[in-house]
Amino acid sequence: MSIQIKTIAVTGEKQTEIMNLTTPDLRNGEALIKVHAVALCTLEQRIFRGEVKMPLPCTGGHEVSGEIVALGDGVNKKMWAPGDRVAVRLLYNCGECYYCRTGHANLCERAQKKPVREGLLIGPGGLCDYVIVNTGYLFKIPDTLSYEEASLTEPLACVVHSVTKANIQLGEDVVVIGGGIMENKDVFNMVTSKVSELTAPGFDVNIRSARFGNSAGLIGAGILAQKLMK
Repeated sequence: MSIQIKTIAVTGEKQTEIMNLTTPDLRNGEALIKVHAVALCTLEQRIFRGEVKMPLPCTGGHEVSGEIVALGDGVNKKMWAPGDRVAVRLLYNCGECYYCRTGHANLCERAQKKPVREGLLIGPGGLCDYVIVNTGYLFKIPDTLSYEEASLTEPLACVVHSVTKANIQLGEDVVVIGGGIMENKDVFNMVTSKVSELTAPGFDVNIRSARFGNSAGLIGAGILAQKLMK
């Protein structure tokens, strides 16, 4: 079953266009998802500004939630059904390159270098009204979670992975360094308020806006280079 869909594509530096595409038929094990919410990562911002080079036109959007509307052959019907609410993983990896074979799929050399399926654009593809995904990349979400909240599953997973890897223990002092859209005052104020609300008594959380904003990484790299040259 193929359908007509719309996508927001980056066509040039700071240029976008709404394009009409036709989805291919579902393959074995795939599902068609109606997209309800997409969160914008700094990746999409950098592609839009031309800082990250991608073959154009391309479609961003990898923090996605939506609803299953159709299933391909070979899908476990006891596990999945039309109407299921899901968070969607759209950052694919090839599974064959050096990084994929050594447990570092996030560094895949071939990721996003070709369309997810024929007839679609290069890129994660979440900024469409429908996406095609293998059911192995779907995660059911409860009715108590809004689609907007569920679209942040991927960045939440990054945070959980980082905390687990750092092996942080209760009572330890930590410094969390971040950037991205945190320079947006509305987002900064919302995060500050929520963190204060969730912080346990006796713990002090001090959130400050970075002095150098999104230029901090570049400045840090320059300072490190100076030290190494000495």
